[in-house]
Amino acid sequence: MQARSNVEWQRWSEYDPLYGIATRSGRNRGGAHPWTVGELYEYGALNWSEYHPHWCRYGIDQTSCVEIGCGAGRITRQLVGCFGRVYAVDISPEMLKLAEINVPAAKFLLSDGTRIPLPDASVSAAFSCEVFQHFDHRGIAVSYFQEIHRVLSANGTCMVQLPIVVLPLRRILPAMGRIQEYLWKITENWVRAKANVKRWLIARRNRRPFIYLIQYEPDWLKQTLSSIGFSDVEIQMFPITGNPGEKCMDSFLLARKTVATING
Repeated sequence: MQARSNVEWQRWSEYDPLYGIATRSGRNRGGAHPWTVGELYEYGALNWSEYHPHWCRYGIDQTSCVEIGCGAGRITRQLVGCFGRVYAVDISPEMLKLAEINVPAAKFLLSDGTRIPLPDASVSAAFSCEVFQHFDHRGIAVSYFQEIHRVLSANGTCMVQLPIVVLPLRRILPAMGRIQEYLWKITENWVRAKANVKRWLIARRNRRPFIYLIQYEPDWLKQTLSSIGFSDVEIQMFPITGNPGEKCMDSFLLARKTVATING
């Protein structure tokens, strides 16, 4: 079964693919400064220069890499300069066609939105940015984390950009924290219900695409990844370039595939 959020992403690939990849102020089709392909790849190079050092400090094997949600290859072009082999996955055939033209050194693969079409233990690294926040719900993220763990080789690492939310009352006043979490979930469900109506309209060509966002709690991330089999789970926040010339704080998750040992 395909993820529901595939609907709006596939529509972005037809309506305004470059803006769908990098939704920055004024860069949409018809905006003050629409993206050109060249500018999009220059922006990808700038962002990668901000991401890569943090991954290097954490520890990374640059033998091979899979990118989840590659779009038109904005970051893929940078990955091929750092890794021996690069596989890039997306749910949109149109995006993959655009990426193949501009990044011929990578191997592009079509996904159903929950699985990575690679064999077990086939890559040493996995990367994703501006993708996990657009999933319909966190269960899709769990599926992808399980898939990342499956395709990573021993001691392989992942770097995933995703937005973080902290519910402060959970530790200060546990009872109020539960109420806060309950209200958060009600809000999420309401927003998801409205998104599903929009998806119904998109499927019938009666609506433009939209941006759907979810957030992740640090405790949930650490518990989920540990249960899957990851270790050394870290959440890092550092400044990146949002709109050209503007810096903003962004959050990234880094984790390592645990290697089981047998004591003889």
